Amino acid sequence: MKRLALLATLGLSALVAHAQTANDTVIDRANQPGLPPAQPPGAPTADGEGIVEQTDSEDAGVQRLAEPRGLPFKLTLSADSQVYYTNNVQLADDSSPSSNSDAIVLGNTLSVRLSGNPITAGEGLLTPAVGVVYQNFRHGIGSDDTSRKNLDFDAYSLPLSLTYRFGEGWEATAGVTAGAVYRIHGAGDYKRIVGSYTPSVSLRKLFPISQEQVLVVSGSLSRSFTKATRDSVLLGLAPYRDDRNDKLDAALDVTHYILKGNWIFTPYARVAYADYAHYEEAAFVAPVSVDRDDWTLSAGFVTTYKINDWFSARAFVGYEVRDSESGPFTYSYESASVGVGVSGSISF
Repeated sequence: MKRLALLATLGLSALVAHAQTANDTVIDRANQPGLPPAQPPGAPTADGEGIVEQTDSEDAGVQRLAEPRGLPFKLTLSADSQVYYTNNVQLADDSSPSSNSDAIVLGNTLSVRLSGNPITAGEGLLTPAVGVVYQNFRHGIGSDDTSRKNLDFDAYSLPLSLTYRFGEGWEATAGVTAGAVYRIHGAGDYKRIVGSYTPSVSLRKLFPISQEQVLVVSGSLSRSFTKATRDSVLLGLAPYRDDRNDKLDAALDVTHYILKGNWIFTPYARVAYADYAHYEEAAFVAPVSVDRDDWTLSAGFVTTYKINDWFSARAFVGYEVRDSESGPFTYSYESASVGVGVSGSISF
């Protein structure tokens, strides 16, 4: 009986909470690791030697090997553009009417990365780095459907990291990333809907298989501290907590790189767990607390072609499934995507 009463209460507030739900989808898409990758982090160079230096948030494609330099830092400018089709742009559950909302998405990324020259520390090398990353995602390309255009967003991030490479292919990284997501359309054009800072640690290991193949296994742990727009649930009363998106993330990635001349073939898989600290959902009078935790599995295949030392092109296909239910609420979904992209980078 209590469950029925709760469902009835939530039903009355569904229309009022619609704008907040759209915000959640934008935030989720902006922070999801399952977004079609420019190229999974840590790819070997196209000639089979060394490891591509990873940018924060998005890999900038195939880069050249680091060269000795007189400057005390390395400056890398990167640009990436990708267009892809997804069958579930709203990240909705199968039972939701919006689960069939497919769309064509255009995503662009610009980044600047400044990294210091490696410093010998014990048996390894220590490398500090700082970057600035801008991303723009446009949904529903070629469509006039406002429900898709309301998902358009800009995201800005400032990653700061310290990487330690040691042993036989081991790499440990600690860092913190400050970021903000802006909704481009909808109520209050170009409105910041969430800001965050996220401390993180990660560890990865390279397993050479042959001259043309390498397996990379990595694990990461992060804690997001967020401040979201306090949209009201009803008539300006009982707003959501502004930190309702705070969460702890843990992920395990497995990536297999196969090099054939200028080609790189990359199957990958990720399993991620997210535990929200104080998530809330809409109710008629006031938001209700939800004990939310998500399990997300992503898998896909990327084919990259190195055009020259600075540019590469790729095609990719990906699939993602999330299992997340708490009482009457569900955040589970399935999503598939396929697309193409180009990347370019130059280092000084």
